[in-house]
Amino acid sequence: MAVNSLHFMKFHMSEPWSIKDLCEKIFNSLSEEGERFILNEETASIIDGYYVTYFYAKEMIYNEDINSLETIVVKKSLVIPFSIDLKNQIIDVWSSKSNANKLVTQLGIRLDHKVSIESIDINLENIANDLQGRNIKIGRIKIQNFLIEKDIVANCTFDLSNHNNPSNTLKKYSKDLVQMAIIISEEQNEVVSMMIYKSGSVVVYKSKEEISLKTLELVRKICVR
Repeated sequence: MAVNSLHFMKFHMSEPWSIKDLCEKIFNSLSEEGERFILNEETASIIDGYYVTYFYAKEMIYNEDINSLETIVVKKSLVIPFSIDLKNQIIDVWSSKSNANKLVTQLGIRLDHKVSIESIDINLENIANDLQGRNIKIGRIKIQNFLIEKDIVANCTFDLSNHNNPSNTLKKYSKDLVQMAIIISEEQNEVVSMMIYKSGSVVVYKSKEEISLKTLELVRKICVR
């Protein structure tokens, strides 16, 4: 199962660029290190693509000539999916925080620093209170400061996947939520599981390429309110 960190950021342009303008600036050049952006799809308001960067890693191989193991340094590529939603002024990046920051830096260079990209604070309490819809199922939640008995509090995990009324329980403990698992079933045979943390981190248990644009839009609506 693919596991992806997902980061949402505000995307503000200081120039009235169109989708075509942005694509020409972002995808038509290479950096000095050979890093590049690859266009996957564009619509009237969304640019979907990949950022390809490189890193060096040590690998152990068997050298037949000397009949011995040896360690070599190899150059590897890392492909980072991202989407820019011009209508809602949001960019989402499917990678670690450090890789997301690297992508943002390169976008700023390609766009002549005429764009402002800032992290969006994800409020777990607000998401819990507003979460609704027949296509959304609540799974495990973790809460802090749960009163077990007088003078005894603890962090507890509850599985609400088979609960009769999970929404009420979720709202009851929304202020003390630490993490929440939800399952999205937007289309036939498509299920997306994700975990949202109080820190603002989001983890999706599926690769972006396996998720439809319609479901991706629902993920954005859940997380960015």
